[in-house]
Amino acid sequence: MPTLPDLRTPCEALNKLARERLRVLHARSDTDTIDHFVNFCVTGWGLADYVKHAFALSGAPESDAFKAWLTDPLIAACRDVANRAKHFQLDKKAGTREVIIARRGVIDVYENENGALFTELREQAPVIEIVLEDGARHDMWDFLYAVIEFWERDLASRGMTCE
Repeated sequence: MPTLPDLRTPCEALNKLARERLRVLHARSDTDTIDHFVNFCVTGWGLADYVKHAFALSGAPESDAFKAWLTDPLIAACRDVANRAKHFQLDKKAGTREVIIARRGVIDVYENENGALFTELREQAPVIEIVLEDGARHDMWDFLYAVIEFWERDLASRGMTCE
């Protein structure tokens, strides 16, 4: 019987997060954009469990790690979106006010088989904006990259570098 691929390490989960980022960026419909964004957030918050497991965090070190992770408002937003997807509502501690889908002009950059770059304008591309409780707004490009960079820094601080 075939088995599902396992994500066993924080690096494997981080690589999945990078793949989810690409799915969000290349989505062509509102539905696909939202679906991929939610998947990104679930993985972005799920990385906490991978780190906890890989570094055998428990007790006070585990509690301290989760508190530290949640001081980053974008990681907290991943948690909020993941929890909303799982529990159908934001919890009382949520720092994310809303996630808005809008339409904007987007320029996609591609590379052909010869290495030449070319662009394509999508005038009404679906885009997401994350609005935090304090009113701060984050567009999806910055959000997606910042979440990945956060986890790369966290893992590096623990002596783990991913390829």
